[in-house]
Amino acid sequence: MFIKNAVPILNFLYKTINHQVSNLVDYSASYIFPDIFYELTDAYLEYPFKSKNILGHTLKDELGLTVTINQNIDDNSRKLFTSAHELGHVVLHKNLMPTFDFTNIENNIDLSYVEQQANWFAANLLLPTQVLYAHIIEYHTIKQIKRFSGISMESAKYRIDAVLTKKYWIQHPTLIDAIIKDYLECDSAQSVKSSTLYTL
Repeated sequence: MFIKNAVPILNFLYKTINHQVSNLVDYSASYIFPDIFYELTDAYLEYPFKSKNILGHTLKDELGLTVTINQNIDDNSRKLFTSAHELGHVVLHKNLMPTFDFTNIENNIDLSYVEQQANWFAANLLLPTQVLYAHIIEYHTIKQIKRFSGISMESAKYRIDAVLTKKYWIQHPTLIDAIIKDYLECDSAQSVKSSTLYTL
């Protein structure tokens, strides 16, 4: 299911990013939004939801697939993550949507897992592992990564945590927290070069 659904997005991503990015540190998924929704869905809307708790919504019904993003999101990094999250639903959960009510958590015991998958997709799209490596090799601080990629500090920390856990097999939360804290305190290329994260 994932591979079949992912083919259009991979083609679109390749074409779009290939025109925008000359090297990995220039990568930003912000280049693809909202255009990718016009490619993969039947309708894309930005609507001013009254509730601040609703950041985005993906709906599949008899009219097709619709993605709606809350127009009242005033934080650009939050809006970017929300767009990537909803794209995750489009790519990963398009075939599940008729059986899930994404607005009613109590009636869907598997909803939290579906939301976690969309968050995972968003985080990986916004800061792929190789892009994170490229930033670290270039001695970029976390603030510079945030500026280049458009993601929030939380998303960047999450991605570093995921790389340490899954790529380096570090399983001690205290050690992971110490490595991330050390990197977050870096304020220059020299301090990044001497950080534990860089030496890994």
